[in-house]
Amino acid sequence: MQSIKHPIDFIFSQRLEQFMIAHELYPKDVERLTGIKRRKIYEYIQGQHQPSAYAVKRIAEGLNVSADWLLGIKKNSATKGTENLV
Repeated sequence: MQSIKHPIDFIFSQRLEQFMIAHELYPKDVERLTGIKRRKIYEYIQGQHQPSAYAVKRIAEGLNVSADWLLGIKKNSATKGTENLV
């Protein structure tokens, strides 16, 4: 099992989980919205795997958030309803 080695990996995991909690989403919901298998979503949240650039893009588009926000580059997701998530 891989552990999170870089702060951006932790930020991605934290922000994905934070968004899911705030919007009452489960991995099965994220799977439906993004096409990414729920097992992978669990692995991203737990920091076991890093998403590819393509996976980040799909997650950002499916959840209607900024990829920059998911990666910790921006503090604001720049989408309606997620302004208070940090």
